[in-house]
Amino acid sequence: MMKNLLLCVVLCTGMVSLGHAQFRKIPNDVQDAFYEKYPDAEEAAWKNKEKIYQVSFLLMGIKFTADFDDKGFWLQCAQEIKPEGIPQKVQRSLTKSLYKDWLIKEAFFVIGPDERTEFRILVSRSEVQQRYISFDPEGKMLEDKDRRKV
Repeated sequence: MMKNLLLCVVLCTGMVSLGHAQFRKIPNDVQDAFYEKYPDAEEAAWKNKEKIYQVSFLLMGIKFTADFDDKGFWLQCAQEIKPEGIPQKVQRSLTKSLYKDWLIKEAFFVIGPDERTEFRILVSRSEVQQRYISFDPEGKMLEDKDRRKV
């Protein structure tokens, strides 16, 4: 009984330490850059993703996600769209790709710092086989990444 209690204390302490190690305070430069770019944003919720700070927020009632680096440089903004909102040119390219028989799980409209726009689509064949495929608005495939490596 005492061994089990000691093991539980050690494991819980390790989990708490690990949890604290993963949480980083959002730098003021990052928060300032966010509120400068999106002054009317509401309900901002932050996540740490290694060297990227990701914030989900509402703007005019629409949900967005934006990424910033640790210096406050804006990297991209994404809005989730429904699969039927994917433009025809992108849909045609997807149906001609290796992933034509895969299920569309998510789709995003993404804007980068150079004002480049793309459509990022998460396709799935199974829980293990999932890929993010990016297309420009004309339907040209830009990127193909394994979801586990994103």
